[in-house]
Amino acid sequence: MKLFGKSIQVTAVLKTLGLLFVAGSLLAGCATLPNDGKDAKMMRFTNLNDYRYCELFLIGGDALTKDLQADFYNSTDLNGGAATRDSCPQAVWDKVDPEAVKKQYHVLGVFKNGPRFWMYDWIELPVGTERDFNGYHGRWFGKVQLPKSFDPKKKGSTAYHPTTVQRASHQGYVKGQTVFILDDPSGTPWIMQALLPHRRPDPDLQRPQDARQ
Repeated sequence: MKLFGKSIQVTAVLKTLGLLFVAGSLLAGCATLPNDGKDAKMMRFTNLNDYRYCELFLIGGDALTKDLQADFYNSTDLNGGAATRDSCPQAVWDKVDPEAVKKQYHVLGVFKNGPRFWMYDWIELPVGTERDFNGYHGRWFGKVQLPKSFDPKKKGSTAYHPTTVQRASHQGYVKGQTVFILDDPSGTPWIMQALLPHRRPDPDLQRPQDARQ
C-alpha cells in the first residue's frame, strides 16, 4: 500500500520480540534498571528509510510475577552511521556479550535486537543517556513493558502480541514511500516500523529517489 503526500503519526507499535537473543535464563528475582530516561531530550532523526540499526534491551522487574520491563538502547546515528547509514556494523555488534552486560548492570537479562532497517523516513522522540556496551554505542530510546507471554526459552513467544512502549514519539513517511499495514482481528491497523535484513522488500518496491520531499 502506498500513501502519497501524507505524514503519518504512529501512536502504537507492534514489537516482535521473538527473534531477539537472550542472555541465558531470566533470574528468579527482581532487578532495577538504570534511570537513563530521566533527563531525556527531544531529538529528530531524518533520512532513515533503509537505514541499518540495532537495539540492546536491558530487562528488569519481577521475574516471579512476570512483571518485566526493558530499557532499549538504539544505535541510530552512532557507530559511524552518520557517514555509512549503518549504525550497527556487524563486527561491532558481534563483540557485544549479553551475559557480560547482564552481569555488569545487574539486570535479569539482555536482548540483542537486530540488526534491522528502519521503514520510517523520520522519527522524533525523547532520547536519554548514551552508553558504551563493549564498543557498541546506544542511546536510551524508551522503556517497553514485556507481555506476560514472554518466554526467554521459546523463540517467537511474543510474536503478534502488542506491547506498551513508554515514550512520546512521532514518526512519518515521505511522499512515494511504501507503507506496510497489518490489520489485527479487532480492526486496529499496525504500521510496520522496521524489517530484518533477510526480509528486505524487492528493490522495485522502494520509493523513487525523486519522490523525496
